[in-house]
Amino acid sequence: MALSAAKNVRPVSLVVHAGSGRELKEVFTFFKQGRIPLLQASTGGSIPRLPKPLRFAWIDAPNLSPPIVLLFRLLEKGQARRLFRGFEIKVLESHQATKTTASGTALKITRLLGADPSRIESIRNPEIQRERLGVPGAHLGGHAIHKVWINGFGGQVTLGTQVYGRETYVQGIALLLTKIKRMGKKIGKKRGLPPGKYSIVDFFC
Repeated sequence: MALSAAKNVRPVSLVVHAGSGRELKEVFTFFKQGRIPLLQASTGGSIPRLPKPLRFAWIDAPNLSPPIVLLFRLLEKGQARRLFRGFEIKVLESHQATKTTASGTALKITRLLGADPSRIESIRNPEIQRERLGVPGAHLGGHAIHKVWINGFGGQVTLGTQVYGRETYVQGIALLLTKIKRMGKKIGKKRGLPPGKYSIVDFFC
C-alpha cells in the first residue's frame, strides 16, 4: 500500500510490512499522523527501533498462518521450555532459495522450547528440498517447512509445519482484520486498536 493512498483507508485497515526494513523509517514518519495498525511480518533485514512515544499499534507476526500461530500459543501455555529442559532438540526449516535468513517461525519455536537458535538447520537448496523433504517442484519457489525433533529417555516427539504457496497467509491477514474490528468495538475504538505493542498470538487465541 502506498503511503499517499493510506490517508484515505477505511476505518479497519492494516499496513503489512514484509520487506527488508529499509522502508520502515518512512512508514514510522507517516504513522505519526494516524493510528493504522502496522503488521510486522518480516524476519530478515534490519528493523529499526520503534519510535517513542508509540502512536500506532505494532503487531509482531513471526508467522501469519492461523494453525501455526496457534501452535505458538500451545507451546507457550503448555510450558514447553520447562517441560523439555535437558532434552535434545533439533529444528530444521526450509524455504525458497530467495530467503537468506532463518525463518521467524523456526526462531520462535526454538525460543519456546528453550533450544539453541544457532543450531537451526536452514535448507535452501532446491534439490535437497525436493529429494529429502518431498517439496513439489511447483512449490520450490514458495514454501515453508519446519520440523522439530525432541529426543530423550529413549523416545522421540516430532512436530512439523508445512505450507505451500501463500493462501494461508492471506487467510491469516483476513482473520486478523476481523479480530481487530471486534476488539475495536469491544473497547469503543472505531479505528481499531489503541497504540502499543501486540503479538499476533494475542488475536488468534
